[in-house]
Amino acid sequence: MIKAKKLYFYLLLTILLHGCLFFYKYYQTANIQQDNYVGYAKAFKTESFISNISEDDSRLFPGLPLLIYIFNFLTGSENTAGLFLSFLSLLTIFLFSVHFTKNTFYAFWITVFPPIIFEQTSKISTEAITIALFIISYYLIINKKYRFSALLLGFASIVRLISISMFIGLLILLFRRKKYILLVQSSVFYMLFPLFMLVFNFFHWGWGGIFRQITMNQIVGRGTLTPVQLINDILRTISWKQPQILISGMVNIILFFSVFYSCIRYKNDFLNSGDQLLVKVWAILSLILVFSIGPTPFLEEASRYLIVITTPLLLFMFQRLLKHKRLLIGSLILSIFAFI
Repeated sequence: MIKAKKLYFYLLLTILLHGCLFFYKYYQTANIQQDNYVGYAKAFKTESFISNISEDDSRLFPGLPLLIYIFNFLTGSENTAGLFLSFLSLLTIFLFSVHFTKNTFYAFWITVFPPIIFEQTSKISTEAITIALFIISYYLIINKKYRFSALLLGFASIVRLISISMFIGLLILLFRRKKYILLVQSSVFYMLFPLFMLVFNFFHWGWGGIFRQITMNQIVGRGTLTPVQLINDILRTISWKQPQILISGMVNIILFFSVFYSCIRYKNDFLNSGDQLLVKVWAILSLILVFSIGPTPFLEEASRYLIVITTPLLLFMFQRLLKHKRLLIGSLILSIFAFI
């Protein structure tokens, strides 16, 4: 049983810290968003979408801008709508973590460590909403709401393509449980949003642009084989004497692989009975997606790309990590001081 006072204390502390980081780092600057999602959402309101969005911004998946556009009718401002969505994502991560772990401190810790999750949940980003959607989808799956989970993962896939990894995990889970009708139904529910994106792309860019986001990411992000690019980035940072980039990037990569390795080795259920297959398939496929074709450079962006996997894994692995309270407290302090 969670005491209400502890829940309110850590909830308020979570909101306070993220609010302080927002005002300290992003307020009165142009950096309240990771990419130009607000501009994308504003383009929806114009008569000619194409002429009001840059070629570079056309690489962005439309999921988050679409939500900003919808919530703008409630807030009256795209910036406010985007920040409100990040705030909802932060609350979702915290409250669902409390639900699963029954530990308010751990739920607070998972929103602050590593520093990149602290940063991305304090501004408009796809990372915040993708992590929230992963956690809600997992909750729906373990409660056997497979079709709703597939629908949510379908939307998550037009926010970040990596969301397809959990959907494949769901399909394998349903196949192993011989729920073939549910497997087909879930596939139909999932495909609604990807099909919407293809129609959206065709309407604006024609047949040659139905995969606009993927092709433009390859051009703008100069996609390369991630392991090769990572080696090149390490050599570059050493040659150009960029120790901060090198250390920060490698720490996040090592952290990810440490948590990933623990997940794969784990023999028991994670948060719910029978969830081992789903979690491991999702983690492995996510790893493959991130380390296949990535941006140039990769080292500087590694923390963002990996956090959508690392944070859910830290939630799934909480029973192991909760035994090391000194480590949790120490990492929490380091994460906060990383921005000072």
